Amino acid sequence: MGAFGLLHRRAAWAVAIAGLVLFLPGCGRSKKTLSVSEWKQRLKSTNPRERADAAEALRLMGDRGKAAIPELIQQFKDEDPIARRYAAEAVGTFGDEAAEALMK
Repeated sequence: MGAFGLLHRRAAWAVAIAGLVLFLPGCGRSKKTLSVSEWKQRLKSTNPRERADAAEALRLMGDRGKAAIPELIQQFKDEDPIARRYAAEAVGTFGDEAAEALMK
């Protein structure tokens, strides 16, 4: 293997290790560890990423997350497009109950 090949191989390993270092700290964290009321509070955060995470967590909670439908609908007015998208996706998974809430 020439000098270029060795350098290329070491660079590939460095990128792989850096990726693991950045990825692994978030592994195993469940968005379901907080209660519905705690996630509803996070929908009011000043941090748009936290608001988006809260909407996603409520979606993943399934039937339990339906308790947050009114708050998620309010998120449709969020200034952050990602937070709005996650709220819309969450509401979209809640079926008839969400549709009824949207009609009010």
